[in-house]
Amino acid sequence: MIENHSIDSLRTQASELAAEATKISRIFSTEKEKSIPKFDPAEIKYGAELGRGQFCCVYELKKVALMEGENGTKCEGGDNRNSIATNCTDQSKKHAKYAVKTMIRNLNSATAFVCGVMDLAIETRILAVMNHPNIIKIRGVSTIDPFQDNYFILLDRLYDTLSQRVIVWKEKKKKMEGINKVRDMNGEKKNNLWMQRLSVALDIISAVQYLHDNNIIYRDLKSDNLGFDMEDNVKLFDFGLAKELNPDDQLEGGVYDLPGNTGTLRYMAPEVAKEEAYNLSADVYSFGILLWQICSLKKPFPHYNIVRHSHLVVHGGERPEIATSWSEDLSRIMSTAWSTNMSERPTCCEIIKVLQSEIK
Repeated sequence: MIENHSIDSLRTQASELAAEATKISRIFSTEKEKSIPKFDPAEIKYGAELGRGQFCCVYELKKVALMEGENGTKCEGGDNRNSIATNCTDQSKKHAKYAVKTMIRNLNSATAFVCGVMDLAIETRILAVMNHPNIIKIRGVSTIDPFQDNYFILLDRLYDTLSQRVIVWKEKKKKMEGINKVRDMNGEKKNNLWMQRLSVALDIISAVQYLHDNNIIYRDLKSDNLGFDMEDNVKLFDFGLAKELNPDDQLEGGVYDLPGNTGTLRYMAPEVAKEEAYNLSADVYSFGILLWQICSLKKPFPHYNIVRHSHLVVHGGERPEIATSWSEDLSRIMSTAWSTNMSERPTCCEIIKVLQSEIK
């Protein structure tokens, strides 16, 4: 029981809500979902906990012990199951290649429980059809129904988050300044670091454009939801708040009546924080803040509590300070991306062109 509700009734509620949210989808594919390798929970050996969000927890995939006999042979995706089982660890680096995402145990809120079950089920369906080099890939799912206990998904194992990488970049930059500048007299190392950061930003907005091309709004773009794989490629992950928009639901002005206050306040577009109607451009605002973080190597709006952020940023229009050393085009695309006026914000394609030009 959770708050006087039976677990079964809450799972039924989550199933009904998920079905309602996805019934008009133009991208979901039952065929692609069925092609994902299936694993019995008894075959999966969990490793160390890698992180947890509001509803779900992610663990390192330590081992896959494929079962023989009735349970094992019933699992779909034979060849891919064998490949995952035999390649759980990268032999050259001795690193785990995959991770397991599942619900947090013992949630004591009925609302959180329903949201968690529903989000993981919908995330499965979204990731099943995603195909972009900078979006995390789903590698397997549980044989258990998504709305039952012990459901999990297998994903690529990520290492540094972008939040952690920004700290690393900041330390590298310090070593190229001041008394250490003599080691980089021509500024080549500093310039290479700048190009590296802009390239990561370009990969991120490319992934967002891919989502927008499929009419999906991500709604929680932030440095903690971006990670780097073993090849150091940046990957967008955690699609619990992502939502496919139905053009038939579009209101006057090209906006949608969507739940407000969704995402992380530091990166949240003002219209979302105000619980007004919004559209795909809310992700562009978030990217504008994220781009500033990548360029400045600082956390946006540090030490702001909810009241101060609401007063100064959401309602007051305050934004981070743009460095005078940044190019005119980069400064312009950043400031228009986080504009209070949704119609002034650039498209992902326009941002990509500017970043490509900066890198060249």
